[in-house]
Amino acid sequence: MRPVNIIFCVTGILIGAFGTAMVMTYSQSNQSNREDTATAKDRMKHLLTDAMESTRDVRDQNALAAEMRILETVEVGVEAEEIIEKLKTVEKDSPKHIQRRVIHYFESLVDLDRNAFHAIRVFLNTDQELEYLNRLPGTKNDAPLRKGSFMAMVQPLPNIQQLRRPEFIMPQSMRLGMFEALYRIGGLEAEAILVEVLKTTARGIEVAHIDSYLSEMAPDKYVKPIVEAAYEILHSPPDMEDPSPVDKLTKAYLFAILVKYNDQRLIDLAKVNILDESGRLGATYAKYLVGALKADALPILFPLYRDNRLVNKWDRRALREMTIPYVGYSRDADELFKLAIDRAVKSEDKQAGHDLKLTLNAVMIFPKGERFDSIPIEVYKNRLDLIKWASFRLQDRQLHLNNAELFADHITKIILRKKRQ
Repeated sequence: MRPVNIIFCVTGILIGAFGTAMVMTYSQSNQSNREDTATAKDRMKHLLTDAMESTRDVRDQNALAAEMRILETVEVGVEAEEIIEKLKTVEKDSPKHIQRRVIHYFESLVDLDRNAFHAIRVFLNTDQELEYLNRLPGTKNDAPLRKGSFMAMVQPLPNIQQLRRPEFIMPQSMRLGMFEALYRIGGLEAEAILVEVLKTTARGIEVAHIDSYLSEMAPDKYVKPIVEAAYEILHSPPDMEDPSPVDKLTKAYLFAILVKYNDQRLIDLAKVNILDESGRLGATYAKYLVGALKADALPILFPLYRDNRLVNKWDRRALREMTIPYVGYSRDADELFKLAIDRAVKSEDKQAGHDLKLTLNAVMIFPKGERFDSIPIEVYKNRLDLIKWASFRLQDRQLHLNNAELFADHITKIILRKKRQ
């Protein structure tokens, strides 16, 4: 072989080997780059996961450690004391959210359960109070009726059990809210704190609220201290020249307690105060007499209805409204009915027609709690006689005469049905 050919062969072999090496190197380089790239992404993902798990673990450990430090340093009652302090300053701290904050704080006391008792007892042993009634939306319409108004006088004694609420709404005052918190927590210690307040309070509204809670927590167990507290306050009432809205119905609630437990020790006091020096009706005393004595109160109230010292016509009408459910039960009630009809017939007052209607309706109104099937037939007979008498007096008043005849027909049917029983 010629030397030139040998040179070309060797050169070709070298070029081929170099090319092959270059291709292999490039291929390996690309594969290596791809492997390095995938490994970097995986590595980043693992690092992020490790970091997140590490952060979560650290965060949980820090939170647990902080909680343990709190539990180790907090004394029983401190949290309740702080909540009570917040309740005292809620108007200043949260002027736009008073209602929400107050409810939140009282619910927080309930959540503390027995740990709240010491702080609540300490607060109730002080003379501190904060009333929320004027701060509630819509309280202008919900405020107690004006003293001496006709509607206020004819309202019955309040239902104490309605004071007990199944869940927190905005309490009328801070102390009343504490009573509800004790009721919600419950137990003998809660009962004991409420009984302690009965021994020291001079506020009838507090006695009424405590009665509503204790009668549910321990029926019949605390009747004596409740009645004694109500009796003492009514017998020697505190001087309240300008009572707050929370206290305006205090006397009515206390008399309602005496009626509830059939305590008649203040009958003589009510007789003395039923008419004041200015000739105005002591409506709460009259309601107590009716509630405590039922029809037996009429020998006291009927002479008062006729008494010229009762100068206000609305007082007389209020007295009539209180007594007409006992028409047919008592001769005095029947005579009051007749006198009311006569006065309405003779009166030229624009109110006279309305008075006639109300008085006639008395024959279909019965004392609260009485069931129609338990009313004696004699009561219906007495009422039938009265409505017939009224029909004779109403000959020239056709509209009222028609109503009287309808009532007479209805009562007659009731009497016939009771005779068949």
